[in-house]
Amino acid sequence: MALVLLVLLLVMAGCGKKGAPMPDYSRQLFSWRNVFATLSDEGCVSVSGSVGGEAQNLAFMVLELEPLDASCAGCPFVPQETYRVNSADAWESPDGQTFRFAYCPATRSEAYRWRLVGRNVFSSLPAVPTPVRTVGAGESAAVTPLPSADALSGGDAFVRNAADESF
Repeated sequence: MALVLLVLLLVMAGCGKKGAPMPDYSRQLFSWRNVFATLSDEGCVSVSGSVGGEAQNLAFMVLELEPLDASCAGCPFVPQETYRVNSADAWESPDGQTFRFAYCPATRSEAYRWRLVGRNVFSSLPAVPTPVRTVGAGESAAVTPLPSADALSGGDAFVRNAADESF
């Protein structure tokens, strides 16, 4: 009887979750909120917005720009210029939640397609891109707020592509 109980105990000890523990990155994530871009009469793109979640973990941002060509309105987004700005240089407030910066592209255009990509201080975490938007002279393009850091803890809300890995 004791032998049966010992075997049963060993078999039952093997039940349960298998594999190595997965880290919970939800406490390390930031998210974009209310990101806007405007194009000035001088041809410079101004970007402003706010960061939610763990904003202090935003290491730097990369503005990706593509001059808008009317003949290629449905073409895939292929950035022609990138501008990297350290988050510490762009913060508007001491709390590090809102930012603002401007970039004057080398290629002048009436309108641009753009995307802002944020990189976490923890390089193993994926880049956080905004959706691709269009901005033209005299208009503003806003990014719809993206999922909060809490919603991203599932891991599949991030978009990762080869272009983001070069930063």
